[in-house]
Amino acid sequence: MKALTLNEIANIKFKTVLTYTGSEVAGYMNEKTIEFGNWIISRDGEYNKEGVFIHWAGEWTVSKRGSEKCYSTTKTLKSAKSYIKWWLEYNATDY
Repeated sequence: MKALTLNEIANIKFKTVLTYTGSEVAGYMNEKTIEFGNWIISRDGEYNKEGVFIHWAGEWTVSKRGSEKCYSTTKTLKSAKSYIKWWLEYNATDY
């Protein structure tokens, strides 16, 4: 994998991805993540007692695809994106 330049890192385009998670027994729900390469930014949602989504809540979590390790938790989406850019400045092939 080629190393990203500082200019490429500064201009990263994150994409929003909707996936369905769950099962026939527990039910399905939409899960929204913001992604770049193997990096995933996610956030918990708040649900009512029937399991209906109300709104996004809590901190933003930065992780990598295929890993359960949490690299960072932040209060804002902007700071989660900044964390990934910061990481890539020091590890330019880790995307």
